[in-house]
Amino acid sequence: MSEYSSYTVIEPDLRLSFEKKRLEAFLSSNGLRYEHLDYVAEIVDEADEEEHILACGGYEGNTIECVAVSPELRGEGLMDKIVSHLERRLLGRQIEKIRVFTKPENLSLFESEGFTLISRGDKAIFLEHGRPDANDYSASLAKYRREGKNGCIVMNANPFTLGHRYLVEKASKEVDNLYIFVVEEDRSVFPYKVRKRLVEEGTADIPNVTVLDGGPYIISNSTFPSYFLKEYSDKTKTHAQIDLGIFAKYVAPPLGITVRFAGSEENDEVTRVYNETMKEVLPFDVRVIPRKESDGRQISASFVRKKAAEGDLAALKNTVPESTYSFLCSDEGKTIVSKLKDQVPKQ
Repeated sequence: MSEYSSYTVIEPDLRLSFEKKRLEAFLSSNGLRYEHLDYVAEIVDEADEEEHILACGGYEGNTIECVAVSPELRGEGLMDKIVSHLERRLLGRQIEKIRVFTKPENLSLFESEGFTLISRGDKAIFLEHGRPDANDYSASLAKYRREGKNGCIVMNANPFTLGHRYLVEKASKEVDNLYIFVVEEDRSVFPYKVRKRLVEEGTADIPNVTVLDGGPYIISNSTFPSYFLKEYSDKTKTHAQIDLGIFAKYVAPPLGITVRFAGSEENDEVTRVYNETMKEVLPFDVRVIPRKESDGRQISASFVRKKAAEGDLAALKNTVPESTYSFLCSDEGKTIVSKLKDQVPKQ
């Protein structure tokens, strides 16, 4: 780097609109799009008064993203410089488990840094470094395996509704054992522990159902960030491919899963694309079951949240199990409902 000794790493203040627009423009010119990161670093030339971005990268949580280098400077060590800087930052925060979303052409660079390829999509790859890793996670699932035809459902259940219950009932009749993975990422108004508890209570009478933690490899912010943005983008398909590639390699085999069930989706584009991608990626049967209806309307968690926010709990009697309804009426449930009310636009 002696020839480029004036190159330095800076931390832009993205609260300033011109800084953010400059970063967005640089990423766009490199085929990437900025969405949200906890930290961003840029490489610039100290001799350049306008500080044009030469390379950049950042991370959200423990996942490195948005790594790019100006085309004319590729092969000059800037990619290694920015990645090393991000790794040091994460390690300095006592984060030893690091994941990466990046373009396929960056594979060799990250492998040289000790990262292992976990899954790939058409336009991106997912790698990780540190323990516990995907193999450790996969091994931890084996103890739950039961003999017979095994299927699964992955659900966020925000909160658990009679629509979810209907899906579970239908699926449980088609397999000997049904595993329900509850999305563990805590980015929903109903906290993970509450969501899982309501799923467990709402399915307790179905003997062949086992409720499991979703963990960091099933629809997490690391494996499928598009899900939590709830906004379709050009990344959605690739994110779905990566998440489902992980499921096919690390989740289904130790549990002997040969069929995955999902509810139909007409309104949420992200979920609809995910369901379609399941059929393309998973090497086994995928069953999409039409949603249950109540009063001529499909039952959905979003409808439950809306009615709860409006204070119309009576309207939920035919859309949620008794366990969910009781929770919504409890002090703990009322605290969550109050948060929902704050999200309702004022007229």
